[in-house]
Amino acid sequence: MFGTWRWNLSFGIFGFFLIMLFSLTNNPLITSLIRGTYALITFFLLAYPVRLVCGVIINPNQKEENASQLDADQSLKGTNVNLVTPDEDEDLNEVLRAQIAQTKASNPIDEVKGAQDLSQHFQPLKPTQLVNTDKMESEELTKVIRHLTGE
Repeated sequence: MFGTWRWNLSFGIFGFFLIMLFSLTNNPLITSLIRGTYALITFFLLAYPVRLVCGVIINPNQKEENASQLDADQSLKGTNVNLVTPDEDEDLNEVLRAQIAQTKASNPIDEVKGAQDLSQHFQPLKPTQLVNTDKMESEELTKVIRHLTGE
């Protein structure tokens, strides 16, 4: 299609003023405004076919060009490979230098002792035992319900 919805709006405003001026000479202002509003809506909707016809007249081979463009894009798809990678040598060198400096500063024996200390401090999770409501007394159940409801 040719243009945008702004063309429709401008075409509708043109119709509003045209009908308003012709209707104002023979009718009261309110009637002229109502007829102008109807004209605005009608001209706005009539602008769509006008835009379609203008688009076909101005560029009749647009569909053929779009189809040939899509065919050309599909035939070239996957034929080129980009083998260029970004230059990240400095970033990689900085990371390697930091790792080398870290390994020189730390002693491997200290790392083993640290791992043993961590294993001595490890305690597995021991969750509390869940209570079965079948074995509870009615007084305990009422306490639980009161606690949960906030009474």
